[in-house]
Amino acid sequence: MSLDNNHAVFAIGDRVEMIRHADWKASATARVMTAGRQRRNSFGQLYVEYFIDFDEPQADLTDEMHGDLDRRYTGTTVDQQFLRMLH
Repeated sequence: MSLDNNHAVFAIGDRVEMIRHADWKASATARVMTAGRQRRNSFGQLYVEYFIDFDEPQADLTDEMHGDLDRRYTGTTVDQQFLRMLH
């Protein structure tokens, strides 16, 4: 992956691994479902975001911390810095 997080590097249909970050309980394999779109975070920095569909539903630690032990996500938006191409 490019060191420049401002330009899309994944295409629709690419198989990726979302590495564990933020409140996600585990790393997960997924498929890219949308073209990357440039976004700006609260610090004014640009990044590229994708929507991905997980191969298996995923849990979020924040939900569990609030007592929702059954919630699972089938997809999410994610900053490309947390994605790795699967070969």
